Amino acid sequence: MNIPISQDKEPVLYKKSIIFWGWLIAAQLSFLTTLFLPYQGEEAVYTLTSIEMLFNKSIFVSTLYGENYARPPLFNWLIVPIANLIGWDQVLVASRLVTMLSTLATGFVLIAFANKLYKNTIFSIFVALIFMSGDVLFRRGWLAYADPLFSFYVFSAIVCLWIYIKERRPILLLLAGISLIASFLTKALTGYVFYGITVAVLFFRSKEKKLFLKPYFILLHVVVLVFPLFWNHYLSQGADGGAMIRDIITKFNLINLKQYVCKVIFYPADTFFRWLPISGLLAYFGIPEYYKKKKGVQIPNLKDHDFITVILIFALNYLPYWMAPETHVRYLLPLYPFVALILGHLLWSMGQQKVKIAFYCMALCIVFRFVAGLCVFPYYERHFRGDYRMVARDILQLIEEQPIYATTHLTPALSVVAELDVLRLPKTPVKQPRDHFDHGFVITAIPDFPNTKVFKEYRLGNCLLYLLCRGNACDKAVTQANF
Repeated sequence: MNIPISQDKEPVLYKKSIIFWGWLIAAQLSFLTTLFLPYQGEEAVYTLTSIEMLFNKSIFVSTLYGENYARPPLFNWLIVPIANLIGWDQVLVASRLVTMLSTLATGFVLIAFANKLYKNTIFSIFVALIFMSGDVLFRRGWLAYADPLFSFYVFSAIVCLWIYIKERRPILLLLAGISLIASFLTKALTGYVFYGITVAVLFFRSKEKKLFLKPYFILLHVVVLVFPLFWNHYLSQGADGGAMIRDIITKFNLINLKQYVCKVIFYPADTFFRWLPISGLLAYFGIPEYYKKKKGVQIPNLKDHDFITVILIFALNYLPYWMAPETHVRYLLPLYPFVALILGHLLWSMGQQKVKIAFYCMALCIVFRFVAGLCVFPYYERHFRGDYRMVARDILQLIEEQPIYATTHLTPALSVVAELDVLRLPKTPVKQPRDHFDHGFVITAIPDFPNTKVFKEYRLGNCLLYLLCRGNACDKAVTQANF
C-alpha cells in the first residue's frame, strides 16, 4: 500500500530525493567528529576483551582482566582485524568503526524494508532520517557498545522473516536464521525474544499460516534454537550460557518497590526523550489537532495492515522492558527502526507541511551534531572527565617492570586500564589480582586490598582512582598526590 501524499502542489522537498540522501549521509559523517574522542562509558570493555583475545589467542572465549566475560565474541571478531589494519593503538577507533558501520547498515535495511512495504523511496529515506535522529545521532549510533551490531542482526532477522512471508523466498528465511544466530554471538539471547514475539505477531496476522508450518521453516528454527546450546557446550565450554540466563533473570528481580514504581512511570518518558525532536513535534502537531478536530487532520489509516503489525511488534516487545525492574532504554535499540517507521508514518499522514517542518528540525539537529562533535564533546572531556591516557602513561612510568593488576570495573578504571594495556603491548594485559602475589601494583577504586598501601591517587571527573602497592613495589619514594 502506497502512503498517500497530499494533493496540494508538491514542494521541491518531495521531488529531489538527493536532498534526503544528502542529509542522511551528513548524519553518518557527523559520527566522524567523535571517532577519536577518549573513552565514553563502558566502551573500554570491548577493547580490553579484544586485546586479551589477541594476547591469549582465544577465539571462542572472551575475558576481562583475565576472567571469563561470559559474552560471545562476534563484536571482538570484527574489532580485531580492523585493529590489526590500523594499529592496536587505535583499537578504540576500530571498535567505533564497527558500531558506526552497524548503524549505517541498519539504516539501509530500514530503507529497503520501508520501501518494500510502501513503495515510496522518499518516505523510506525520511524514515531512515528519523532513525538517525535523537539518541542514535548523538550517542547510540557511534559509541563502541555491542548494542548497534546486535540491533542490526535482530532487525535484519525480523525484516527477512517478514519479507519471506510476503514473497515466499526461502533464501530470506535462511538469512533470518543466520542473522538471529549472529545476534546471539554478538551479545545475548534476548535477540531470540525479539524475534519470537515477532513470529507470534506475524503468525496471528498472516493469512498464510501454512507458511509457518512448512518443514523447512520448522527445521531452520529448531537449528537456530539449538545453536546456543551447541555453542555453549562445544565451543565456549560453558563460558557463556549460564551467565546469560542469570543476566536475564536478574533483570526481573524486584529489589526496591519505590524505585520500581518510579521506573515504570518514567520509562515511557525516557523513551519519548530519546526520540526528540521528532517525538516532540508529533505530540505538538497531533495531540491538539486531534482533540480540537481541526479540518485537514488525517488520522492514520487503521486499515493499513502493515502499519498495525509494526505497532504490535513494537508494543509487545517494549512491554517486558517497561515492566522489568532492571532495564535501560538502550536495550530497546533493536526496536528503534520500528519506532522510526511508526513516527514517520504518523508524520507523513499529517501532510507535507508537517513533514517539511520535521525535516528541517532533523537537519538542524545534524548541524548541531557537527558542532557538538567538534566543540562541545571535546570541551566536556577536557574539563570534566580527566585524561585517561595521561594517567595510564604516569602509571606505566611508575610501575616500571613490576606486575600490575586491577580490581575495579568502574568506567574510569576500565578506560585507564585499556589505555595501559595498549601502551604495554605486547606484554601481558592487566589481570585480576590473586591474594598471594608478593609484590606489584593494583589499580582500584576502593583502597582496601589486603596488605597494600596507597602509592598514588588520581582524580578523574568525580571519581578517585588509586594505585596501590605491595612488597618491594612500595620501595620507590613517590609522594602521594592528586593527579
